[in-house]
Amino acid sequence: MTQLKASLLIFLSFLALGLIVSNKFLPEAKAFQLEGCRQGSPTVYYYNGADSVESQYVPLAAESWNDMPAQVFLIPISSPTASSTNIIIQSVFVQGGVLAQISYTCVPPYFSGKTTIALNDWALGCNHTSPGCQDSIIQVIAHELGHALGLDHSTVNWSLMWPDNSNWQEYRIFVPVLDDAKGLAQWYGQNHDTSFASSSASGGSASGTTLPLTLQVTTPSSSSYAKVYSSTSLPSSQLAVMISQVSAQTLYRFNIAWRQGSGGPYVAEELDNDGAKLVYLSGTTPAVLILQTQRNQTSSQHIPALGALVWLEVVVEEVNGTQNSIGITAYEIAGGISPTYSGDCCPFVASLDTTIDNTGGGAGNFPPPNPWTSASSFEARVWTDSSSNPASNYQLSDFWNFQGDLCSKIC
Repeated sequence: MTQLKASLLIFLSFLALGLIVSNKFLPEAKAFQLEGCRQGSPTVYYYNGADSVESQYVPLAAESWNDMPAQVFLIPISSPTASSTNIIIQSVFVQGGVLAQISYTCVPPYFSGKTTIALNDWALGCNHTSPGCQDSIIQVIAHELGHALGLDHSTVNWSLMWPDNSNWQEYRIFVPVLDDAKGLAQWYGQNHDTSFASSSASGGSASGTTLPLTLQVTTPSSSSYAKVYSSTSLPSSQLAVMISQVSAQTLYRFNIAWRQGSGGPYVAEELDNDGAKLVYLSGTTPAVLILQTQRNQTSSQHIPALGALVWLEVVVEEVNGTQNSIGITAYEIAGGISPTYSGDCCPFVASLDTTIDNTGGGAGNFPPPNPWTSASSFEARVWTDSSSNPASNYQLSDFWNFQGDLCSKIC
């Protein structure tokens, strides 16, 4: 059965406008929908035949799916006619047309032949030196790749696979998040966790380096901590996604992070008793953005219930292929990737390129992050600030940081 699907029916020119409030907020336990078919192999080859502008964003969109915890991996290929080519991405110019269109032949349970994604030049016009432009185009391409991997439109608009761009307008979703990862894992199987190379603690303990594990501070002080970590730089993929599933037994000071030597977090997502935060270094100075409900632009912070499972996802990207121009985004969503988990709901988000930050004044109030090459390790950590702090105890049930590596996912 041959399918032709027009996706993301709202033109990109609207993506550059301010926040549009919608009432399409429909939290459900299982919101993702599967197409009738999926790719027949965990290694999926795509040909990037987009034009000179859009082609630079195709690898970033593919990488966003490669960093999800599902056993499938998108690999570029040099020929559209090769027998191993599964997906062809090309550019067209259709004035008044939709953002993108996908066509495929479905012979359940697999796609037959090559799937074609057509990106509409006419609709994908914006300032390509802007992080907002880059992310909005990545969103379109990643959404279509989601279809090519076998995901239909989701029924919640806090997912990449929502059928229009209100997920961008309301939640700054331009890469797969929990709902999308859950659907992909159902099709291809869930990945094993990323293990850590080392652990260390003072005034606390880490229960090992293989997940699930417990990080806790038992004797609070200004120098107490427990962490698991691995020394590695950011990959050459120009986009990296780090994800954890965590629950707090005692809610105080937890993060997942890329670190910058001993100087502090290059980029970190914190889950604390005073809310979730996106923290990064500019030079040697830390900057903090509060994760908020972008949909309502409120100043409220989400403080999860003790024992509740939380999905944390932090995205780092080079903007316009420049190592010194970095975009960062973090998501917090209540819920878990297991198909039996029934509590998925309600994202909180912070991004350096939106008006959702702790001053309410937009990214212009914040200094730029340090260059891509500054990161030297990744970690999960708990800590305390003084002896008067409560003890910190977090159950880290899952952690994924594939660093763009095929074998870490599939081998």
